[in-house]
Amino acid sequence: MTDSTDRPNPGEPTNGQRVILEGLHRACRAVLMQDEPPGDLTPGAQIAWFTGVLSAAIDTLAARPDLYAPAELYSPPTVRGYGQALSVLFHARPRSGIAYRLSTYCNIVHPAGLNVSVDPATSAIHQAMKAAAMMLHATTGSDPRTLAEELRDARRSLISAVAYLAEAIRAATAHGGDRT
Repeated sequence: MTDSTDRPNPGEPTNGQRVILEGLHRACRAVLMQDEPPGDLTPGAQIAWFTGVLSAAIDTLAARPDLYAPAELYSPPTVRGYGQALSVLFHARPRSGIAYRLSTYCNIVHPAGLNVSVDPATSAIHQAMKAAAMMLHATTGSDPRTLAEELRDARRSLISAVAYLAEAIRAATAHGGDRT
């Protein structure tokens, strides 16, 4: 028996999830990535797992200069492709999507639950990305009071990022780095 959500049980994907999962399988195979998520994941977690795999593949391809002609710019065609993709998606939410992606990067650069600084530069990177994700998320439709509080939280992360960055610069300078 199915309910109005078309989900026979929590471990089974809905029709919509099934279509997305099939497409994600094909996309992973197209970029020669592992295409089987761990068996203990729910359908939603499988979708998230696949998006992580594909994000890593895309980021890795983007960082390979041997794939581009000398002096060829990466950003303009990427922005164009991103914009074209958004125009065909039914519920495109670019700021929310970018915020989720940055949040994932935050947990890769500085793993969640790690309560000590790996090094000042890593902590500065983490705090700056966290602030950017917070600002993107906050500006996707928050009411003015919520928006102000979320932006204040982002400001605190930016202040922390600047403090860590200053510490990283001091450490580099102490070890013979550039003093400018």
